[in-house]
Amino acid sequence: MSALLPLPEDIKHLLEEYLPGEKPFLTLTYAQSLDSRVSAGPGLRTVISHEQTKTMTHYIRAHHDAIVVGISTFLADNPSLNCRYNLNKHKIRPVIIDPHFKSSSKLAGSKIVENYTNGTGLKPLIVVSRDVNSSSTEEFDVVHLKCVNGRFPWEIIVKKLHELGLPRIMVEGGAYIINSLLTEPKLVDSLIITIGPVFLGENGVSVSPGQNVTLENIKWWTGIQDSVICATLK
Repeated sequence: MSALLPLPEDIKHLLEEYLPGEKPFLTLTYAQSLDSRVSAGPGLRTVISHEQTKTMTHYIRAHHDAIVVGISTFLADNPSLNCRYNLNKHKIRPVIIDPHFKSSSKLAGSKIVENYTNGTGLKPLIVVSRDVNSSSTEEFDVVHLKCVNGRFPWEIIVKKLHELGLPRIMVEGGAYIINSLLTEPKLVDSLIITIGPVFLGENGVSVSPGQNVTLENIKWWTGIQDSVICATLK
């Protein structure tokens, strides 16, 4: 695992108003291409951001209690979902939104379980439907929530994470989760998007919410390669 690049002080200063303090907070953050794609195709792991903005992502993780991804992101990327910025002082709880528990056969050999086993990450939390028969193991916890039309309402997810002592929530994807949260301005406290200088094409998985979304409190930052937009949902 390569060392993180240094993070410029100006991006730290810009991020201050978009990161949580002690109160409950939800940050939606992800990387996309110039044509608003988050991957080159369904199920394809796609690198978009520069190492510099990857350091920024870990810096953002260091200010949160939980990091949330959907089952498609977990299966496609096998992500680490840990915090490598100031690693010895902060760990973040990985959470997978997995209504049908598709991750059950993949968790044992996953990076998130490996991180928990070797002490570089916290125990994964898997959110599944009440209709799923499952049991927790030493490597991860399973929480059952009520599904509505096969999906979990975000209010239910956020409430449950708060009850579990995870008030500062960071959501990283995938596309379905991003699109659904972009239409929840009352739940999303800040939006941080990394834009990489690449077009992924018409077969890519796009971020395009089902309704108009207006941003405010907008600030931009440009680094070695990527640009970052920070905003709130109006």
